[in-house]
Amino acid sequence: MDVARGLAILAMVFYHFCWDLGEFGIMDSLTVNSGGWRLFAQFIGSSFLFISGLSFWLFWIYSKNQKRFLNRLGKLFAASILVTIGSFIAYGEYFIFFGILHLLAVCTLLALLLVRMPSVFLLVLSLFILFFTNYFSFEVCESRLCYWIGLYSGYIGTVDFYPFFPWAAPYIFGLAFGKAFYRYPHQCDENSDIQKGILENKSQYNFVFNVAKKGLLFLSSYALYIYLIHQPVFFGLIILALNFI
Repeated sequence: MDVARGLAILAMVFYHFCWDLGEFGIMDSLTVNSGGWRLFAQFIGSSFLFISGLSFWLFWIYSKNQKRFLNRLGKLFAASILVTIGSFIAYGEYFIFFGILHLLAVCTLLALLLVRMPSVFLLVLSLFILFFTNYFSFEVCESRLCYWIGLYSGYIGTVDFYPFFPWAAPYIFGLAFGKAFYRYPHQCDENSDIQKGILENKSQYNFVFNVAKKGLLFLSSYALYIYLIHQPVFFGLIILALNFI
């Protein structure tokens, strides 16, 4: 799972770099925001949300450390506020008021209620959230305070938007997947056959694979911080490069 999160981070960094090139007119901005590129971006976002839902389930069955949970939740809310402030400075009225970090914070709180529900119920709920907005929209949600729900079909006016409907679906599906396939904590000590096999096979891994895996695990460990700093770094590097061309 950590390797998968690391790959998702790499994909996100690559897409955002291309998106930034579109912002500066180096690439066609319309191309980067449509077609296959748009599907690529949606796949990356869905991957993060799915992995986060699965991570919550693993945390729930293996740890349940209240202090660690509150610390993570606090970081998510703080990071969300930073994204909102930073995007307001950069884009003005088109600032990010409900991006993927805001959604993750809301889903993490919601997961406290959903984690005890059967996996079948969670699967049905995720499908409901995913497809509900295809058939319904409500003018009562036209206030910007309600945009985050995702049930308003009009113009939103933000550079990045992950409303609850339908984007909470991958998170809840990840939670359902975890409940279905990781039902009980499994432990193995150093003398177990599984642990011995792992230790014996470690020496067979080639150097490139080990380096790549460690790199992905590093990216996974610092995913939130990478998310927060990579865009300002890219903007700075592109501006610097343009000044020297």
